[in-house]
Amino acid sequence: MLDITAIIDKNKVGSLQIGLLVLCGVCLIMDGFDVQAMGYVAPTIIQEWQINKATLGPVFGAGLFGMLVGSLALSVVADKLGRRPV
Repeated sequence: MLDITAIIDKNKVGSLQIGLLVLCGVCLIMDGFDVQAMGYVAPTIIQEWQINKATLGPVFGAGLFGMLVGSLALSVVADKLGRRPV
């Protein structure tokens, strides 16, 4: 029988594992970049367009709400039709 725990404990962390960890970290950073970018440019947009701060509230909320609805709804559709078509 193959003991995966023993194999993992016996071997050193290689360049493949480090590369995958870095790749996952970059993906995580890029995933949140759009939300962070909006927070960074919001003061400039408010100043340039001369709008109230509260006006941008729905913009921030709509983006996050869209991700929520999309992930909940499309995951169900993907389970029925398959991930690739969705």
